[in-house]
Amino acid sequence: MKELIKIETMEPKNRLRIEFMVGNYCNYKCWYCGPYANGGDTRWPNDYESLLKNLKHLLEFYIDNGKNSFEVNLLGGEPALWPNVSRFARDLKKLYNVKVTMTTNGSRTLRWWETNADAFDKILFSYHHKEANLEHYMNVLDTVYDKGIPINGLVLMDPTVWDECVSAIEKMKESKKPWFICAMEVHPPQYTKEQRLFFKNHI
Repeated sequence: MKELIKIETMEPKNRLRIEFMVGNYCNYKCWYCGPYANGGDTRWPNDYESLLKNLKHLLEFYIDNGKNSFEVNLLGGEPALWPNVSRFARDLKKLYNVKVTMTTNGSRTLRWWETNADAFDKILFSYHHKEANLEHYMNVLDTVYDKGIPINGLVLMDPTVWDECVSAIEKMKESKKPWFICAMEVHPPQYTKEQRLFFKNHI
Protein backbone atom coordinates (compact mmCIF):
# COMPACT_ATOMS: atom_id res chain seq x y z
CA MET A 1 0.00 0.00 0.00
CA LYS A 2 1.32 3.43 -0.91
CA GLU A 3 2.05 5.86 1.86
CA LEU A 4 -0.46 8.67 2.14
CA ILE A 5 0.77 12.10 1.11
CA LYS A 6 -0.17 15.00 3.33
CA ILE A 7 -1.54 17.93 1.32
CA GLU A 8 -1.41 21.35 2.91
CA THR A 9 -2.67 24.70 1.69
CA MET A 10 -0.18 27.44 0.90
CA GLU A 11 -2.65 30.01 2.24
CA PRO A 12 -1.93 31.62 5.61
CA LYS A 13 -3.96 29.98 8.39
CA ASN A 14 -5.67 33.29 9.21
CA ARG A 15 -7.15 33.68 5.72
CA LEU A 16 -10.48 32.41 4.37
CA ARG A 17 -11.89 32.58 0.84
CA ILE A 18 -15.67 32.47 0.36
CA GLU A 19 -17.40 31.84 -2.98
CA PHE A 20 -20.79 33.58 -2.81
CA MET A 21 -23.19 32.74 -5.63
CA VAL A 22 -25.67 35.61 -5.46
CA GLY A 23 -28.21 33.90 -7.73
CA ASN A 24 -28.57 32.03 -11.01
CA TYR A 25 -30.06 34.82 -13.12
CA CYS A 26 -27.89 35.63 -16.15
CA ASN A 27 -28.48 37.63 -19.32
CA TYR A 28 -26.45 35.00 -21.22
CA LYS A 29 -27.59 31.42 -21.89
CA CYS A 30 -24.32 29.57 -22.53
CA TRP A 31 -24.85 25.82 -23.01
CA TYR A 32 -21.85 24.90 -20.85
CA CYS A 33 -23.10 26.79 -17.79
CA GLY A 34 -26.48 25.09 -17.41
CA PRO A 35 -29.48 25.89 -15.19
CA TYR A 36 -27.48 26.09 -11.95
CA ALA A 37 -25.80 29.21 -13.37
CA ASN A 38 -28.36 30.63 -15.80
CA GLY A 39 -31.71 29.03 -14.91
CA GLY A 40 -33.06 32.34 -13.67
CA ASP A 41 -35.24 30.93 -10.86
CA THR A 42 -33.09 32.50 -8.13
CA ARG A 43 -32.26 36.08 -9.03
CA TRP A 44 -30.50 37.61 -6.00
CA PRO A 45 -31.10 38.31 -2.30
CA ASN A 46 -34.20 40.47 -1.79
CA ASP A 47 -33.71 41.27 1.91
CA TYR A 48 -30.45 43.20 1.90
CA GLU A 49 -30.28 43.84 5.65
CA SER A 50 -30.82 40.15 6.46
CA LEU A 51 -28.13 39.18 3.97
CA LEU A 52 -25.62 41.55 5.54
CA LYS A 53 -26.57 40.33 9.03
CA ASN A 54 -26.03 36.70 7.99
CA LEU A 55 -22.65 37.48 6.40
CA LYS A 56 -21.58 39.33 9.55
CA HIS A 57 -22.63 36.32 11.64
CA LEU A 58 -20.59 34.01 9.39
CA LEU A 59 -17.46 36.17 9.45
CA GLU A 60 -17.70 36.69 13.22
CA PHE A 61 -17.77 32.91 13.64
CA TYR A 62 -14.56 32.54 11.66
CA ILE A 63 -12.93 35.49 13.42
CA ASP A 64 -13.62 33.73 16.73
CA ASN A 65 -11.87 30.68 15.25
CA GLY A 66 -8.65 32.35 14.14
CA LYS A 67 -9.50 33.91 10.77
CA ASN A 68 -9.10 37.66 10.31
CA SER A 69 -8.41 38.04 6.57
CA PHE A 70 -11.13 37.26 4.05
CA GLU A 71 -11.74 37.18 0.31
CA VAL A 72 -15.34 37.05 -0.87
CA ASN A 73 -15.78 36.24 -4.56
CA LEU A 74 -19.19 37.12 -6.01
CA LEU A 75 -20.45 34.99 -8.87
CA GLY A 76 -23.69 33.74 -10.36
CA GLY A 77 -25.52 33.92 -12.67
CA GLU A 78 -24.40 37.40 -13.51
CA PRO A 79 -23.66 39.17 -10.21
CA ALA A 80 -23.27 42.62 -11.80
CA LEU A 81 -27.02 42.58 -12.54
CA TRP A 82 -27.80 42.53 -8.81
CA PRO A 83 -28.78 46.13 -7.99
CA ASN A 84 -26.99 45.99 -4.62
CA VAL A 85 -23.77 44.35 -5.74
CA SER A 86 -21.45 47.37 -5.38
CA ARG A 87 -23.21 48.52 -2.20
CA PHE A 88 -22.67 45.05 -0.74
CA ALA A 89 -18.97 45.07 -1.62
CA ARG A 90 -18.44 48.51 -0.09
CA ASP A 91 -20.44 47.73 3.07
CA LEU A 92 -18.59 44.47 3.66
CA LYS A 93 -15.19 46.15 3.32
CA LYS A 94 -16.17 48.85 5.81
CA LEU A 95 -16.95 46.21 8.43
CA TYR A 96 -14.12 43.68 8.04
CA ASN A 97 -10.71 43.00 6.56
CA VAL A 98 -12.26 41.73 3.33
CA LYS A 99 -11.17 41.81 -0.29
CA VAL A 100 -14.21 41.54 -2.56
CA THR A 101 -13.71 40.10 -6.03
CA MET A 102 -16.30 39.42 -8.71
CA THR A 103 -16.60 37.02 -11.64
CA THR A 104 -18.68 38.70 -14.35
CA ASN A 105 -19.37 38.60 -18.07
CA GLY A 106 -18.74 42.37 -18.24
CA SER A 107 -21.92 43.08 -20.17
CA ARG A 108 -22.99 46.10 -18.12
CA THR A 109 -22.54 49.51 -19.75
CA LEU A 110 -19.27 51.44 -19.66
CA ARG A 111 -21.03 54.03 -17.50
CA TRP A 112 -21.94 51.32 -14.98
CA TRP A 113 -18.33 50.17 -14.77
CA GLU A 114 -17.08 53.75 -14.42
CA THR A 115 -19.36 54.16 -11.39
CA ASN A 116 -19.06 50.76 -9.74
CA ALA A 117 -15.74 49.09 -10.61
CA ASP A 118 -13.87 50.65 -7.68
CA ALA A 119 -16.11 48.77 -5.22
CA PHE A 120 -14.11 45.63 -6.03
CA ASP A 121 -10.52 44.64 -5.30
CA LYS A 122 -10.24 42.42 -8.38
CA ILE A 123 -12.57 41.53 -11.25
CA LEU A 124 -12.52 38.36 -13.35
CA PHE A 125 -14.17 38.97 -16.72
CA SER A 126 -15.45 35.87 -18.52
CA TYR A 127 -15.75 36.05 -22.30
CA HIS A 128 -18.46 33.93 -23.97
CA HIS A 129 -18.15 34.17 -27.75
CA LYS A 130 -21.72 33.26 -28.75
CA GLU A 131 -23.19 35.87 -26.39
CA ALA A 132 -20.66 38.66 -25.91
CA ASN A 133 -19.80 41.70 -27.97
CA LEU A 134 -16.01 41.56 -28.25
CA GLU A 135 -15.55 45.31 -28.80
CA HIS A 136 -17.64 46.13 -25.73
CA TYR A 137 -15.84 43.48 -23.68
CA MET A 138 -12.44 44.95 -24.53
CA ASN A 139 -13.62 48.51 -23.86
CA VAL A 140 -14.90 47.46 -20.44
CA LEU A 141 -11.62 45.78 -19.51
CA ASP A 142 -9.60 48.77 -20.72
CA THR A 143 -11.85 51.10 -18.71
CA VAL A 144 -11.57 49.07 -15.51
CA TYR A 145 -7.82 48.65 -15.99
CA ASP A 146 -7.45 52.44 -16.23
CA LYS A 147 -9.15 52.71 -12.83
CA GLY A 148 -6.29 50.73 -11.30
CA ILE A 149 -8.29 47.60 -10.52
CA PRO A 150 -6.59 44.22 -11.14
CA ILE A 151 -8.44 42.28 -13.84
CA ASN A 152 -8.27 38.99 -15.72
CA GLY A 153 -9.84 38.23 -19.10
CA LEU A 154 -11.05 34.62 -19.03
CA VAL A 155 -11.95 33.28 -22.47
CA LEU A 156 -14.31 30.31 -22.26
CA MET A 157 -13.12 28.09 -25.11
CA ASP A 158 -16.39 26.84 -26.57
CA PRO A 159 -15.44 23.88 -28.83
CA THR A 160 -18.44 24.60 -31.10
CA VAL A 161 -16.85 27.95 -32.06
CA TRP A 162 -13.21 27.13 -31.34
CA ASP A 163 -11.62 29.16 -34.15
CA GLU A 164 -13.69 32.21 -33.22
CA CYS A 165 -12.53 31.94 -29.59
CA VAL A 166 -8.89 31.74 -30.70
CA SER A 167 -9.44 34.78 -32.94
CA ALA A 168 -11.00 36.65 -30.00
CA ILE A 169 -7.87 36.00 -27.93
CA GLU A 170 -5.69 37.35 -30.74
CA LYS A 171 -7.91 40.43 -30.99
CA MET A 172 -7.69 40.98 -27.22
CA LYS A 173 -3.92 41.03 -27.49
CA GLU A 174 -4.26 44.22 -29.52
CA SER A 175 -5.36 46.13 -26.44
CA LYS A 176 -2.76 48.68 -25.34
CA LYS A 177 -3.54 47.83 -21.71
CA PRO A 178 -1.53 44.89 -20.34
CA TRP A 179 -4.36 42.94 -18.75
CA PHE A 180 -4.10 39.19 -18.38
CA ILE A 181 -5.82 36.82 -20.85
CA CYS A 182 -6.44 33.18 -20.03
CA ALA A 183 -7.98 30.38 -22.13
CA MET A 184 -10.43 28.42 -19.98
CA GLU A 185 -11.91 24.96 -20.53
CA VAL A 186 -15.68 24.53 -20.54
CA HIS A 187 -17.42 21.49 -19.11
CA PRO A 188 -18.05 18.86 -20.12
CA PRO A 189 -14.80 19.15 -22.11
CA GLN A 190 -15.06 18.06 -25.77
CA TYR A 191 -11.64 18.95 -27.15
CA THR A 192 -9.40 17.43 -29.79
CA LYS A 193 -5.75 16.58 -29.12
CA GLU A 194 -4.70 19.69 -31.02
CA GLN A 195 -7.01 21.87 -28.96
CA ARG A 196 -5.66 20.38 -25.74
CA LEU A 197 -2.17 21.38 -26.88
CA PHE A 198 -3.45 24.95 -27.15
CA PHE A 199 -4.37 24.90 -23.45
CA LYS A 200 -1.02 23.36 -22.58
CA ASN A 201 1.00 25.97 -24.49
CA HIS A 202 -1.22 29.01 -23.99
CA ILE A 203 0.18 31.88 -21.96
